[in-house]
Amino acid sequence: MRNWLNPLFNGTFMNAFIRIGPEVAPWLIPVVVLFVLVSGKILLEWKKGERIDSIWIVSLAVITFLARVPVLLINRTSNVDEAQTIAHALTLFRFPAPWKGIDFTTNGPLNAYAFYLPDLLGLPVDFLTSHVILTVLEIIMVWAIYTTIVNWMNRETAAVTLIPLFIFLAFAQNEDFTHQSSEIWSAAALSVAFASFSDLTRRDDKRFGQWVFLGLMLGMVPFGKPQGAPPALIFTACIFAYLVFELKGRAMLAAGAALVLGAVTVPGIFAMVITYYRAWTDFLDLFLIANLKYAEMHGGGVAILPSFLWKWGRYSGVSLLFLITMLICLPAVISGNKLSKRDRLIGVTLLLVTAGGAFAVEQAGRPFDHYLILFLFPGLVLLLAWGIHQLSNRKATWIALSGSFCLFLAFIVLANRATYQVIADAYKKGTPWRMEVSPVSAYVRKWIKDDRDCIAVYGYYNEIYVETQLPSATRTVTAYQHSVIYPELYTPYYCKDLLTNRPVVFVDALDVPQDFRQKFVNRAGHSFVKVPAISRFLQEQYQLVNVIGRARIYVRNDRLAAHD
Repeated sequence: MRNWLNPLFNGTFMNAFIRIGPEVAPWLIPVVVLFVLVSGKILLEWKKGERIDSIWIVSLAVITFLARVPVLLINRTSNVDEAQTIAHALTLFRFPAPWKGIDFTTNGPLNAYAFYLPDLLGLPVDFLTSHVILTVLEIIMVWAIYTTIVNWMNRETAAVTLIPLFIFLAFAQNEDFTHQSSEIWSAAALSVAFASFSDLTRRDDKRFGQWVFLGLMLGMVPFGKPQGAPPALIFTACIFAYLVFELKGRAMLAAGAALVLGAVTVPGIFAMVITYYRAWTDFLDLFLIANLKYAEMHGGGVAILPSFLWKWGRYSGVSLLFLITMLICLPAVISGNKLSKRDRLIGVTLLLVTAGGAFAVEQAGRPFDHYLILFLFPGLVLLLAWGIHQLSNRKATWIALSGSFCLFLAFIVLANRATYQVIADAYKKGTPWRMEVSPVSAYVRKWIKDDRDCIAVYGYYNEIYVETQLPSATRTVTAYQHSVIYPELYTPYYCKDLLTNRPVVFVDALDVPQDFRQKFVNRAGHSFVKVPAISRFLQEQYQLVNVIGRARIYVRNDRLAAHD
């Protein structure tokens, strides 16, 4: 347990604020103090058995939003996956055939398609817009989780559960949780599915349209993130069990048919688009086979206690929240014979979905904290709510509950103190909401003459696509897939795209920028000269025109001649 709580042993709570620095304290300390005061008021009203006033719930939500605003307004790369997502979107606009024009790698396509609306509204397709999309998704997710708890438990339990949920959203500000990841799409869709099903289970009139909507949300989950499928499949199985045992005759058949109709809608739409573009081979290769290969390379085993809880995920706060949840649920489990049949079924459903989320994270196999979203939302948070709901003696348990939440808040703040300093530094340097353009991107942009021009960035430097607002000539926007993950599958596709789309500029950015990305791809081990087709293509049709830092910029011969 001490490993999980290491940040708390590095100094006292207030000393942490001193170490954070004066730039951060002015906005962080008041927000934390307000958060504690409002949370305390909610817990006191819960202890007394009183109705919790809506003003306190709304206030907590507003404080959470204010805590997130500084990081959301930073218009630059925090997590490289976000730059990759935006590069996917820019390429999708130019080459709209999914998987044939753009490969979404281990993401689903939804977080790239989401940029169509901002683009139609004339908004820039940048990190700021991506953060707006993230905020909307999180609002939807929180509303859905709150609604589920109200439907299955009660409003007061929902208000108390919002405290740890908002602690995480407000103060867990490392890059994995503050970018528009594909996991948040799956978590939001599954949360809405829970809200819809919880409403259906308390209604006497089972609405056909609502069953369709429930299926629609479930069918959307794997297109947010393929790894999000396990908890969604488990929840779907629980829903069908409900249909079989709770509904009879025509009602069961009608609900089941509506559920299936909704579930096949999103896959059906993509099937029609794939058929239109004749991209079935591309889809099967790049979405199914490639993701299975990724799972085979990096997936972990199946364990009773998933390894991420005590290994790479322990500093995220998720491990501590899991421990708190188990301790809160334990009394209810011990006194299981006192639970109603309804409470037992809800508890089993939530436990299974949470286990499905843990399986999804474990099989992803990579130590990236954003995978933990699949475990945390909505399964673990709803399971925590179920445990809180079973606490019958509120006067005896509210101190333990308050202490657990304070511990969770302290852990999250201390674990993220370095991130707060990074955020403060960004504001200290100027106006972080204005996207900076690197010298490489500025130089690349000079060679663009036509709206249909595209470029290729060889490496992992997707920021060039974002800063130039240009699409990729290749469906894979990094060299990682064909250099590391599955060369036999990806390399032919990459070479084919280069020959077909002929980028105006080819940037060899394997060693740019100098950061952790060189652990994945680097010039020493993954140079394009190791791929004869690419090397020959550049020798015949391009010239090296500039070297900026470690980036080597090649321009197509005909554009070079026109420029002269």
